[in-house]
Amino acid sequence: MEIYYNLKKSEISTAVALGFFDGVHIAHRKILERTVKYSKRGLKPCVLTFSQNPRAIVENIKLDLITTNEQKLEIMKNIGIQAVYMPDFNSIRDLSPEEFVSKILCDTLNAKAVFCGFNYRFGKSGVGDTDTLKKLCKEYNIEVFVQTPVLYKDKPVSSTRIRSAIKNEDFKLAERMLVGID
Repeated sequence: MEIYYNLKKSEISTAVALGFFDGVHIAHRKILERTVKYSKRGLKPCVLTFSQNPRAIVENIKLDLITTNEQKLEIMKNIGIQAVYMPDFNSIRDLSPEEFVSKILCDTLNAKAVFCGFNYRFGKSGVGDTDTLKKLCKEYNIEVFVQTPVLYKDKPVSSTRIRSAIKNEDFKLAERMLVGID
């Protein structure tokens, strides 16, 4: 698997999973597996993520990570992701949603399909949501696939919920959301 710590132009068309993917929990895996499966259409399966949690940077708070970057990359590799772009969040945080789609997804990553979770946010101050992403990507003929919430005990699985379970020493709950054991 190729790992880039800057945004290197892709010469071939890509399918790109978007997100931080802390813990690479069962909802994240659905996004990544869909990205890999869609790559059978001749697209290189990639991930655009960051080495630091964007929320921690924006809110200037400390967030414990569920997985290290090395663990996250190993899981992605095992799922079938072929390239991971992990630039410094500060290098793109001030882009508008329009600039993110045109400069990053279209011009740099050569994306033909993107995959994200239902709560994905992007662009300066997180003003872009999945509806914004669909609208902007349509202008560039980029398909957008949004993962609906994956529920466990009637609540969406999320990294925040897993961190809370770990903090409360409910390791069984955390494990079930991370790997799907029931």
